[in-house]
Amino acid sequence: VFNALLTKIILKLCTDHPHHTLPQLFALAHERDIGAQYDGAEQFKSNSSVRRSEQARHLVQTLKSRSQTTKLVTSVESLLIAYIDLAKTSTETFQKSGRIKDIRFKELPTTTAKGGRLFNECVSGLPTMPAVLTLAHDLKRNMDYSVVVTVASFSSTFSITENGISRPKIITCQGSDGKNYKQLVKGGDDMRQDAVMEQVFESVNCTLRRDPETYKRRLGIRTYKIIPTTPQTGVLEWVENTVPFGSLLTDKESGLHSRYYPADWTHSECRSRLKDAQDNADKETRFAQIYENFHPAFRFFFVEKFADPTQWMTARLAYTR
Repeated sequence: VFNALLTKIILKLCTDHPHHTLPQLFALAHERDIGAQYDGAEQFKSNSSVRRSEQARHLVQTLKSRSQTTKLVTSVESLLIAYIDLAKTSTETFQKSGRIKDIRFKELPTTTAKGGRLFNECVSGLPTMPAVLTLAHDLKRNMDYSVVVTVASFSSTFSITENGISRPKIITCQGSDGKNYKQLVKGGDDMRQDAVMEQVFESVNCTLRRDPETYKRRLGIRTYKIIPTTPQTGVLEWVENTVPFGSLLTDKESGLHSRYYPADWTHSECRSRLKDAQDNADKETRFAQIYENFHPAFRFFFVEKFADPTQWMTARLAYTR
């Protein structure tokens, strides 16, 4: 009885609010879709629920068989499979040659979309255009999503991030509203926990907005969309006008530490010294030494970026809040 009731609820949610639920359902359907090249792939498969994945696939097929949802479900499935294939495609050749920008999809070593098409061609010929995955869509009580921003096309080129273990791909999605949306397509990393944490942050934001005092102080956490597609692939919203903390603080040439405290120990040296501690007492001694030889430098970011005192104070408050 419980399984039947749960199935009914999920089908209703996918029918009434498809843009909020279909990506999660497809992720469950592809829960065991993990390549052998990833560490711990077999162990992960042995621990994952076969029945849950099969039930999710059954729900997808049920939705595809219904006239009300068949077009959208088919389109979303095609788009997500294209994302998965792109995330799995190796870019090692380009990385070794130092070429990380303006790479054409047709230069990739394998096809990157279902049916042998290139990724930027994955939405052509679909029965209906799916919504832009990395946009936050408000829930509609009347279940009318006719004005949701959908995918119009994808740019024919992509870039590769300058750092990161898996070196994600940066693509550009053109929306039906005429705007461009950058997205990060990542493979080789489990993003499901990250997606859950973003949901937690959004719940915190809702709580802060309800309280008069925190609302007045404009407290909140900036969130971004994370859509896991398999246990080892996913799509992330590209957050504009940001820099990685690591590069900002510890880059050997442009980092704040190297420019404002060139005589300080490097961050790698500090980590190494702390790692070599023999016991807790030794660790405490080493930490005190690091404290004396590695000065805080993040404050200089605000001094450099916001020269006007008013802008400096606004930016500082925005960060601390």
